Amino acid sequence: MVKNMENNNNGNSDIEQKLQNSQEDLWRIFRIMSEFVEGFEGMSKIKPSVLIFGSARTKNQMTNIINLQLMLQSN
Repeated sequence: MVKNMENNNNGNSDIEQKLQNSQEDLWRIFRIMSEFVEGFEGMSKIKPSVLIFGSARTKNQMTNIINLQLMLQSN
């Protein structure tokens, strides 16, 4: 128990630091959720539309994008 009460570099106990980190994580989640809501509201006004989800952390898959573009152009 004594270990949990030790101060870290900022003068806060480990418990206080964990609480602060968890609160920051929660607010980060709410910010991300609000961005999704804002994006979906904006997209709902554009019809017809296609929404494609991706990630900057994945490898570039240009062949899939090109195939999708060709499929959409043929319709």
